[in-house]
Amino acid sequence: MSDNESTVARRGSLSSSSSRDSDLPNFQYKSLNHQEMQIRLFKIDTASVTDRFMRGSLENFDLCSCPSFRAVSYEWGYNDEQLHIIVDGSYLDIKPNLMLFLVCYCEHIELLGADLNDYLWVDQICVDQRSTFERNHQVKLMSRIYSAAEVVLAWLGPGCEDSLQYLESDEFHEWCKAPALHLGHLPKPAEKFLSLS
Repeated sequence: MSDNESTVARRGSLSSSSSRDSDLPNFQYKSLNHQEMQIRLFKIDTASVTDRFMRGSLENFDLCSCPSFRAVSYEWGYNDEQLHIIVDGSYLDIKPNLMLFLVCYCEHIELLGADLNDYLWVDQICVDQRSTFERNHQVKLMSRIYSAAEVVLAWLGPGCEDSLQYLESDEFHEWCKAPALHLGHLPKPAEKFLSLS
């Protein structure tokens, strides 16, 4: 288990589906107006990030008049395990990689120049994945959604901080100017970065 994964586990957010409380229902999405360019935006509940489950709320907006938001680009991952967040008082299943992002986002919010009151657009949360019609509708809007975002956050997963620091370093910039660049020999941190799925 990585450091990031253990952090999530300490918070209880990586609890298995059998550990969820039975008194909360499964989340039901409020319908979008598919005749318009409507989307949902997610807001994390600032009072709950250290709670057993991360909590938040979803709101419907017209894309052309919605508040400022941050869009998240990430890999869903191939893990079939479902974890849970609580949205508007109900359980919503998400995949472990997204849970890792949410926890990391909350822990590094100030470094990102963000605030927990900022809206997020994350497809796994903001799109009703059970509705093929809605998924198709939102996929058609995807380029507009990312273009309308104030910031797009690319989540590469845990454990790539060293590679990213190296890619920003003077050492790497100097290597890029060197003849070795044309010999197909990448520095190890760059290889590690490029091997990320």
